[in-house]
Amino acid sequence: MSREVLLKVENLKQHFKVSKKQTVMAVDGISFEIFKGETFSLVGESGSGKSTTGRSIIKLYQITDGEIYFNNKRISIGDKQFKRLKHIIRESKEGYDGKKINELRAEVKRLKSTTHTDRLKEYEEKLSNAINTKVKINHKDIEELKLDLRQAQVDNMVDRDFRQKMQMIFQDPMASLNPRKKVIDIIGQGLVVNGLVSSEKEKEEKVIAILEKVGLLKDHLHRYPHQFSGGQRQRIGIARAMIMNPDFVIADEAISALDVSIQAQVINLLKALQEETGVTYLFIAHDLSMVKYISDRVGVMHKGHIVEMGTVEDVYENPVHPYTKSLLSAIPEPNPRLEKVRKRDIYDQKNINYTGGKIQHLSDTHTVLATDYELEKWLEK
Repeated sequence: MSREVLLKVENLKQHFKVSKKQTVMAVDGISFEIFKGETFSLVGESGSGKSTTGRSIIKLYQITDGEIYFNNKRISIGDKQFKRLKHIIRESKEGYDGKKINELRAEVKRLKSTTHTDRLKEYEEKLSNAINTKVKINHKDIEELKLDLRQAQVDNMVDRDFRQKMQMIFQDPMASLNPRKKVIDIIGQGLVVNGLVSSEKEKEEKVIAILEKVGLLKDHLHRYPHQFSGGQRQRIGIARAMIMNPDFVIADEAISALDVSIQAQVINLLKALQEETGVTYLFIAHDLSMVKYISDRVGVMHKGHIVEMGTVEDVYENPVHPYTKSLLSAIPEPNPRLEKVRKRDIYDQKNINYTGGKIQHLSDTHTVLATDYELEKWLEK
């Protein structure tokens, strides 16, 4: 496995405003890297932010904040950063630091509703001085900011190269396939849209070749999705992604809707395709036993945060965060006698500080989100 970084996520935030007073922080400031040729898995309970992370990376959502880099090129910049650039440019034309003045105005407004008259006078004076001083921004700085803004607009676009190099396998194999289209058209659509084939014959040849790779037959070309089993439909979804010869594939709970025996077949198929093509996977799942089998590194997510990250050995053999320990204790034992005495670790998050914690490095590969006090306490156990 290469140590060259293929995907880099920096301080990714994905917030959804559901009402004037409520905002759901689905992903709240996560950072990680994925190396070429590896399988990096995100695990956690439903609602932890795993699928939202995958959809944000592939640009199904406009990210709220942070940056995403793919093949050493920025492909996404947060909406907050984008608005911040526009705000600075707009305010700089008026000749003053508008952000500072707006902050002072907000504080003055807040103090007017309190009894702190001394602080109100102090901030009113600060506001007056800021407006009168008018911090100048020179012409060169404004032009650089405009260039940054234009570059941000370009980075957030979905271009042809991005569509080819990054693909996604969705969770529900039936819902992700068009029921009115035949297999040849479902799998070959990407080739046609991106101008990678010049004729129907060439498209058919490429579709047949990828069908054979995923364990389906030439006879399946002209059938509809409802004529297949769940496992076969997922193979069609895999074929649709892999026919584009991508560098990076996001498998969003690609096995959770399948029977256990079929899950093993799909996992083996994904591993075989990786060995053959060198593709890199972001594997999103909540089945920790399967994740252990397919992954090189694992990130454990809870409430929009990556609470622990490391190699499979780090996370499975030496878990530190109580949430990781709780997840691992929930894995059923195949031996009935051991299953009967298996003990569950109940996760109590009351005394755990996600927002106040920081990334603590336990080794070169193993990190955990914790305050200094929490880490010391967890390591003692």
